[in-house]
Amino acid sequence: MRSYFERRGEELMPRRADGTVCYSDTHYLETWRAMEALVDQGLVRAIGLSNFSARQMDDVIAAARHRPAVNQVEDRPAHRAVRYRHRDRNASDTASN
Repeated sequence: MRSYFERRGEELMPRRADGTVCYSDTHYLETWRAMEALVDQGLVRAIGLSNFSARQMDDVIAAARHRPAVNQVEDRPAHRAVRYRHRDRNASDTASN
């Protein structure tokens, strides 16, 4: 049997032998800290979020040394209320549909 790294890219979501999805157990704040290190090293100028809820944004902002430059969200009529909740957190919204 090939390892996960040999199989990656073959499926949208990696799966265990029993067919269940292998979710990451890395918390998004750990990922944010790693991205902040990229800013500190001068490898990127800005970092942002994608599809974060207001609560998740508050968690990141409370722990962040570098504020999110953007929260990319899906723009559909049913999702518009989410965009307005993010504006008071000083993060720009970008939208895709």
